[in-house]
Amino acid sequence: MIVRTGQRAVLLLVLALVASAGEASLTSVPASTLPAPTVVPGLQPAQRVGSAFRNLDPAYHRASLWTRVHSVILGGTWLVREHRVAPLPLAPYDPTLQLADSSRATVTWIGHSTVLVQLDGVNFLTDPTWADRTGPFGGLVGVRRYTPPGLPFDALPRIDFVLISHDHYDHLDEPTVRRLARTFNPRFVVPLGIKAWLADRGITNAVELNWGESVIVAGLKVVCTPAQHGSGRTIADQGRRLWASWAVLGSKRFYFAGDTGYYRHFKDT
Repeated sequence: MIVRTGQRAVLLLVLALVASAGEASLTSVPASTLPAPTVVPGLQPAQRVGSAFRNLDPAYHRASLWTRVHSVILGGTWLVREHRVAPLPLAPYDPTLQLADSSRATVTWIGHSTVLVQLDGVNFLTDPTWADRTGPFGGLVGVRRYTPPGLPFDALPRIDFVLISHDHYDHLDEPTVRRLARTFNPRFVVPLGIKAWLADRGITNAVELNWGESVIVAGLKVVCTPAQHGSGRTIADQGRRLWASWAVLGSKRFYFAGDTGYYRHFKDT
């Protein structure tokens, strides 16, 4: 069969649309099936000043623009030699510790802010990243991992949901969340603004919460609690997506602080 140039372009476009639709279908969830958040009394919701969210404690001051640019581009990258104070001990991976559908609560630190929690037969991750280097431009700049992940990605049990604290590159790693979505299609529980970021990447199985809201996921109560930090993946979107900590309530309680400074509202959490 002879395909003319115009026909070939149309055919390639159709094939691309079919392929992209197939990928999206792996993570697409109707909005009607997503749980609706409920308000938790006693926790103050986040507020915006203009287009950016603000912290509850006004004593927080962001670093200067130069300091932030220096940290992202130069700090801990191939441009500047890393200085390690002491070697980090490595515990050998023991696959028997990850028991799928186990009623025994386990917490496995994978590295940085990535933790696998198994509670009441439910498996969830916090701020997952298996990247060797996290940062903009596909990790061309940014901080490199000191040690490999304590648990290989392929050794993960079924993942029911994922908690994201904020959108900084070392806490929201695009290749990792894409891989999780393809492999497990877990529910992503995120602060305000990150749901749209995920949807732009074909991940629609997500529910977003403000501080002081909760949702039931896989039988566990997940509460969005305040944090004292910031957000932004570029200079232009600073503070436009919310940052948070999380409390997960089941037969036991789990608290994930994400990135936060100490502040007086911890007592409310």
